[in-house]
Amino acid sequence: MKRTCCSSRHVAALTLAAAACLPALSQEAIYDEARIPAYTLPDALTMADGRKVASAGEWRAERRPELVRLFETHIYGRAPQPTTPVTAEVFEQSEDALGGKARRRQVAVYLTGRRDGPRVDVLIYLPRQARGPVPAFLGLNFAGNQAVNADPAIRLSE
Repeated sequence: MKRTCCSSRHVAALTLAAAACLPALSQEAIYDEARIPAYTLPDALTMADGRKVASAGEWRAERRPELVRLFETHIYGRAPQPTTPVTAEVFEQSEDALGGKARRRQVAVYLTGRRDGPRVDVLIYLPRQARGPVPAFLGLNFAGNQAVNADPAIRLSE
């Protein structure tokens, strides 16, 4: 059964997932640990101006954006703004996946909005009994979604 995902929240989440797959600006890799200069990781609960985070709301509103900017600057680079419409389509679903413990959705994300353009297949497992938002992990791999589980219903990578 094919359904089209049209929720802007779904498209935004899938766009972020696709953007996460894009490499940051390349730098020369250092493989010899002796050549790595000394560094200190930033404290996740201390603001850039030295103030301590006092609440979850403050972390979400202030500290998290600071950390995202650090990742953009030093690790991943900035995700490009979409210049073409991204569309998504559920191409397979099961209410009885993982031995009845989960609901499975396989979603094709068309990065240019066209079926003949670049596509990312997203495999989603949700707890079967969940009826609202649930925490999620985004796992990127280079072996294809079929490497996640031996379920023959999972579409093989092309």
